Amino acid sequence: MFREQTTRFLYRAHAVGVSGTFTKPHAEFLQAQASCSLSIDGGKVSAQVEKFHFHDMIKIDSVFTSAMGTGDRENGPWNTVVTATMEGLNIHHVISSDRMVARLASVHVKQGKEAEVLVLGSHIENLKVAGKTVNFRPNDDFLREGRTLSRATEYCKPYKKSGDGRRVYTSIFSEVSCQGLENLNEHTLLFPELGTIHLGEIIVSEGERRLTMMRIEFGCAMEGNGNFIEGGANGLEYP
Repeated sequence: MFREQTTRFLYRAHAVGVSGTFTKPHAEFLQAQASCSLSIDGGKVSAQVEKFHFHDMIKIDSVFTSAMGTGDRENGPWNTVVTATMEGLNIHHVISSDRMVARLASVHVKQGKEAEVLVLGSHIENLKVAGKTVNFRPNDDFLREGRTLSRATEYCKPYKKSGDGRRVYTSIFSEVSCQGLENLNEHTLLFPELGTIHLGEIIVSEGERRLTMMRIEFGCAMEGNGNFIEGGANGLEYP
């Protein structure tokens, strides 16, 4: 049966437990674990990995990710929810965390309003570096009020804009500190014997968020980049 095409919502949502690219001691990829991507028409998807080991570098007890998209096909509103949870993380016996959670919930309304994406609920439990507890404060104003791109610049400080002004880079955390480690900015720590640790990075664009709970730029005996608990959510109308 032929059906005339009207406005359609194209869902865009994904989650990844852990992934990485290394150049030292070996040039190799850490293939994305517990990754899932939502169909362009919405629905539901999930993935899970238990007892993951990457050589002797990274050990994880469990990772679970899921994405769901629902809404009226033509008229909306369209809702997207993405969650990613990691438990029992151990990186080179130096960095550990009991639990890491990313949660993104979006609402997209047809009447030309900015989509709202909420990341409230995203958190890290008992993060330690070299046995010392990492302390940080959630950026509560941004988590509760910075739901749209226009409001994000009002509630996330400091932040960086892309060259075209269509994206904002900031963090859901502020005042990050750990005994013995240098602060590079409000959400980044430097551990010279391991690398640079970025926490709660988020990229805000019109109608979308991409959140990475922890990103590490390794630089010593182990060199490369690792991402731990990442998610993105929302979508766009077409045509």
